[in-house]
Amino acid sequence: MSSSLFLTQLTEMSLPVPLRHIPIITFASLLTLGGLWATIKPRGGARAMGLPTRITDSPAGQSVMLLTSARGTAIGASLLVLYAQKQYAAVDVLLIAFGYVGLVDTWVCWREANAAEGMSGRAVIRAVICAAGAYMGWQGWTASGAVLA
Repeated sequence: MSSSLFLTQLTEMSLPVPLRHIPIITFASLLTLGGLWATIKPRGGARAMGLPTRITDSPAGQSVMLLTSARGTAIGASLLVLYAQKQYAAVDVLLIAFGYVGLVDTWVCWREANAAEGMSGRAVIRAVICAAGAYMGWQGWTASGAVLA
């Protein structure tokens, strides 16, 4: 089977959602679940976010992580609800907004990073993921057209 035939058959398959929506649904789901996990285990959530031990082990740092986890869960759940309601343009706008939130998170993690703990690498990963989400929103992947065109 040639690759072009395979791709044609793949795109003609009856999927419950368009292929271009899969990364967005995955992003929203992970954001929602990640926020819930950080609510239950704020220290682990802060470590996964890329913050150093001096912050993750402090009660004040864990309290701030609870606030951050609520934000992530609310944005992720909002993305999923708006998607289920087929408000695709709103999903794209939230993706763009979360790109900004992710960049601020990245900057804070990078600034607070302790090179010995390797946290700056997590900040880079966070930046790439958030930039990809913002790009998908900007390009209108959900609504099938650039949001600000």
